[in-house]
Amino acid sequence: MATTQQAQLAAGRTALLQADNSQVAQLNFAQFYGLYRQTQLAVLANSYSNVFLLTAATTVLAALVALLLRSGPAEHSESTAVPVE
Repeated sequence: MATTQQAQLAAGRTALLQADNSQVAQLNFAQFYGLYRQTQLAVLANSYSNVFLLTAATTVLAALVALLLRSGPAEHSESTAVPVE
């Protein structure tokens, strides 16, 4: 899931860096690489953040469902079954 989000976010942010943009066109290799690394790091952090939020929401939902479960021992019916030793 994180990989899919990374691909979507990276494609969206890379689309913002058009080659016809005068600021991007005048970057040398080191500056462009720095911009690339910064963009990839932001995408990675954002995708991990989204996965963390989904995990937290699922955990809270599971805890709320667990609170609705019956507590205590299960009631046994009066059957004449013989226990197996």
